[in-house]
Amino acid sequence: MELIQIFGSNIELTDDIKEHIKRELKNLEKFHDGRVAPSIKVEVGRTTGHHQKGKIFRTEINLPAFGRMLRAEEAAENIHTALNIVKEEIERQIKKFKEKRAFP
Repeated sequence: MELIQIFGSNIELTDDIKEHIKRELKNLEKFHDGRVAPSIKVEVGRTTGHHQKGKIFRTEINLPAFGRMLRAEEAAENIHTALNIVKEEIERQIKKFKEKRAFP
């Protein structure tokens, strides 16, 4: 089983989209905590089936790390922007947690 599981909702997940997501999130694998869940879950999709403009694409990441579940979700005008924003949010959460643990 792959460590990064990608799901689509109201969208066709092409191989290019899957490979882009895996490339972008590869560095998060080192924070994965197999005790909580077996994989990092990523869901991408359209928030609506009929709108053509605006924040219609969403990305959600659930990353088990440090004995808890880190989660980020964002909607944007394209999948790549939404992915970048949630990746930055997860990285921010990791940094915050690591700083908190370093200085009790």
